[in-house]
Amino acid sequence: MVLALMQQKNIFAYAVQETWKQGDALYEKYGFLVIQHGSDVQPSKGHPSGGVAIILSPDARKAWIAAGSSVYISVIEFLLLN
Repeated sequence: MVLALMQQKNIFAYAVQETWKQGDALYEKYGFLVIQHGSDVQPSKGHPSGGVAIILSPDARKAWIAAGSSVYISVIEFLLLN
């Protein structure tokens, strides 16, 4: 649904919060790139809390790759590496 909306509205990048996904993932779907981060801890009841994702359109994906395609796990890692 989000990918269809991005395609229809020509959205370059889309940020999502409260994905409720556990762990980190990087995958492609229909040319869009999904980068997600969630808690490593599974609660005893219910779904994992929080979680974020950034979805890049095919054009944004190309630009990200041309820029070096870096994924930083934390702000601290970003600051240390740059």
